[in-house]
Amino acid sequence: MKLTHVTLALALVLGAPAASAATVSITEGKRDTILGSTKIGDAKGAARRAHDAGTLNGGDSLNLHGRMVGAVDTFAITSLTEIAVSFIFNGFVTDAGRSRFSGFVGTGANENTSVFRLLNAADPNQVVAERTFTSGILSEASNGDTAVIFKVAAGAYLFQIDGSGQGNGRNAALYDIEFAAAEVSPVPLPASSLLLLAGVGALGAMRRKAKRT
Repeated sequence: MKLTHVTLALALVLGAPAASAATVSITEGKRDTILGSTKIGDAKGAARRAHDAGTLNGGDSLNLHGRMVGAVDTFAITSLTEIAVSFIFNGFVTDAGRSRFSGFVGTGANENTSVFRLLNAADPNQVVAERTFTSGILSEASNGDTAVIFKVAAGAYLFQIDGSGQGNGRNAALYDIEFAAAEVSPVPLPASSLLLLAGVGALGAMRRKAKRT
């Protein structure tokens, strides 16, 4: 093996850039489209009609912007690494020029209480995690808790925002949720492998020198 080949191989192993992380933003249902996001159809209904929100690789993130009105919004999502589900507390501007607070926000004179849950996609009857939150009125709100709603292992899930208890479309609210897949730490090359590559390169150099003499 030529030294140049060994050097190239070593450079590829140690210096290969990691795949760039992607951030996807979507606005669901009847909510005004958030600037920079893609509008999708209504995600409410039974789990079998869940909107496919895609697969997250390490470091990827997905932002969901939606409107909860006495129904159940369901999204199917798969993550290849640990995933954190959080409220997003930043102001957003819509394509209609409206600016609103974010997180979980009531849009009328009353608060909205909804159940946020993760279900096992392979068995929707299995609840992986569940929490109930009450929106503020025209303000950011998460019941005074941290922005993080869930942290779960890699897997395939159904994410639901269940506001059906509000009944008949009363007490609407806007929600802004981020799914963040944990970054994958690069696997360090063992010292023994580095020594092996260096040794092979040295042998190649010695063989070429011997041929010349």
